[in-house]
Amino acid sequence: MAAGTWVRHGRIVAPPSDHPWWATHAQSPTILPLDDRLWRVYFGARDAQPLSRIMCVDVDPSDGMKIVRLHEDPVLEHGPAGRFDCHGVAPGAALTVDGRIYLYYTGAVRRLDVPYTMAIGLAVSDDGLNFTRACDGPVRGIGPAEPYFSGAPFVGRAGSELELWYISGLGWSHRAGEPREEPVYNIRRVTSPDGISWSARSELMLGDDAITEQVVARPWVLRTSDAAEVWYSARASHGFRDGAPGAYRIWHGRMSSDDSHVAGASPIAYANPPGGDEWDGEMQAYGSVARHGDDLIMFYNGNGFGRTGFGYARLAADPGR
Repeated sequence: MAAGTWVRHGRIVAPPSDHPWWATHAQSPTILPLDDRLWRVYFGARDAQPLSRIMCVDVDPSDGMKIVRLHEDPVLEHGPAGRFDCHGVAPGAALTVDGRIYLYYTGAVRRLDVPYTMAIGLAVSDDGLNFTRACDGPVRGIGPAEPYFSGAPFVGRAGSELELWYISGLGWSHRAGEPREEPVYNIRRVTSPDGISWSARSELMLGDDAITEQVVARPWVLRTSDAAEVWYSARASHGFRDGAPGAYRIWHGRMSSDDSHVAGASPIAYANPPGGDEWDGEMQAYGSVARHGDDLIMFYNGNGFGRTGFGYARLAADPGR
């Protein structure tokens, strides 16, 4: 089913012109289905500095993603000076664990030698709107298996355990004439019995550890009893900013038969591809996917890594199924 043709349904949220601090971006839309008529979508919103906080919007998936309420206050602030998330937080995955909502997020810190480093944090909530950090430090950060950074977490259930898919930094690449170093990363996977302590050894899910011409990010996984569908964003290692041909596109693949890696991946197709002057005409990135009835819904960012906001697309169920 998931290899079919998606239909784009337009933008849902874009940064406003009159918010007291939200100046740019609605990045990394992250779905938390609450019931058939109410989904909460978390996203990263930046102020003018820019520092990112996590906000959310409630939508009705049975009424064309009509906005029920845009929550104006952040559900999670960036951390205090010196912490792993002091220069911004962005959502990665939200799910219910033991009756509480777990929100996994990327925390960022600026650096002098390269633009930033990242690590994965966890915040918890009883209502999905008021979060506190589960611990002061990251649940996945720099360490023996992650010498550069980790981020963009997806967390879901895999049998009796939780699984964490995330981007693992392979290094930084710089080309003569370019103004900055660019990060290179791949997708890795670890497991946990409780969602806080993760296995030390990780599994590489795409390609190998060599720095190549393609960079992959923001994994998202849906499992059934007999399959696992995987989505991720892929871009060129250079020439991917500001409408360049190497900009992010969303890819889809499936877990291999031995459950060890993603196989048969290709870019997703649209029945109504975006035009060059549309909000998502230059880039489609950071997809998150949920089932609605027999169909699949994907929230995703458009141009500028979320600068133009996020919208959604639908993949209708195969009528022959």
